[in-house]
Amino acid sequence: MKKKAASYPWKFASVGGTVRVEILSGEDIRNLYQLDRKMWTVLSCPTEGLEFDAKALHMIDVDADGRIRVDEVIKTSQWLTRVIRDANLLLKEADSLRLDDFNADDPDGARLQASARQILKNLGLEKDEISLADTADNV
Repeated sequence: MKKKAASYPWKFASVGGTVRVEILSGEDIRNLYQLDRKMWTVLSCPTEGLEFDAKALHMIDVDADGRIRVDEVIKTSQWLTRVIRDANLLLKEADSLRLDDFNADDPDGARLQASARQILKNLGLEKDEISLADTADNV
């Protein structure tokens, strides 16, 4: 008989009478793919009308149907936790990343890091981090 692989040690909290998974760390985000669908509070949401950057929501909505579903959240979480070195950065309310926060060992992370360096060079900035403002196309 095969032994079932150990599941990720989720932490739960009761919110308004509903038991929900707490997302407290980058590792929680990295392991969303292990969370049983029955534990997801919401299975989809619109890309409009949320208190979240609309451009980011549209990028997550890979099939462009105006809704973000669990699989899209999982794919996004896997990609994000792969391209940055410290997944805990995803929980910080920062609008910038240090260039060495990109995981240059990952092909996508290396491309992001190179793109960030090029943007800073194009702007004539000599600094070791890139911000959302640096990436704004305000020409």
